[in-house]
Amino acid sequence: MSDSTDDDDGQSKFYSLIGYSITRWAHAEAAVYHLCRLCLGSSERLAAIVFYRTPSLDGRLQLVSEMIPAALELDDAEAKKNPLVREWLEILKAMNDQKQVRNHLAHQPVTSRMNASISLSDPARNRVESFVSVPQSPQEALRRRASRVEVRAEELEPHYRAVEAATGRLWSLYEALEKALADARAKLPE
Repeated sequence: MSDSTDDDDGQSKFYSLIGYSITRWAHAEAAVYHLCRLCLGSSERLAAIVFYRTPSLDGRLQLVSEMIPAALELDDAEAKKNPLVREWLEILKAMNDQKQVRNHLAHQPVTSRMNASISLSDPARNRVESFVSVPQSPQEALRRRASRVEVRAEELEPHYRAVEAATGRLWSLYEALEKALADARAKLPE
């Protein structure tokens, strides 16, 4: 088992990664908001009213999923072939793949845990492991069937990196969509 200094360092890193992950999700959501504003072609205030009227991340992602093809004036068949819409759908999938961990971090408490494996016949095989995790609360487990039981430290860094990559892709999409919409407006008769 680790000494307390190693445990403290591991716990500090765990809490830091939770903070970084939640912050990265806030950056991703800000990028989604800016995509909404861009699609509306509106002021910040009007976009904020529309975007934040939808209270959940799922709802906001669905909102922008409808807005991107509409802003580009694409019918369903055209939208399926459009590279910007396809990029959005890929980003959306990447975000959806990470949403379960995000929701878990946002809504469940962090706890210190310990596992022990004791062998009476072979004491050399005895193991004690202490760790910090974000387990599913017993109450949450009663409410619904959920496959996610807990988030451990080794899952947090890949989660953070995946959300960071999705955020970068969101901003690249924003730039490409901004250009596409400006090009479309330039072609309109005056």
